[in-house]
Amino acid sequence: MALLESMACGLPCVSYDCPTGPREIIEDGVNGLLVPPEDVPSLAQAIGKVADDAQLRSRLGSQAAKIADDYAVERIISRWNDVLTELAS
Repeated sequence: MALLESMACGLPCVSYDCPTGPREIIEDGVNGLLVPPEDVPSLAQAIGKVADDAQLRSRLGSQAAKIADDYAVERIISRWNDVLTELAS
């Protein structure tokens, strides 16, 4: 949730590309940056890259803010409704 909340506020995020989650939300190089799991030097480099490049920060941040629409309450309710309807039939 913290990742989604940050992106909804327009913050460019850097995350490990761990097996459960971030890749579902972050499109590497488009709305944030992903680095290999447990690769601390790569994480530090990616954070530095975002911190040092105002243009990159702005581009990633503006794209990150758009992700909130995909996770709006109305859309999530609709998705759950579709799943439950399919299971019931």
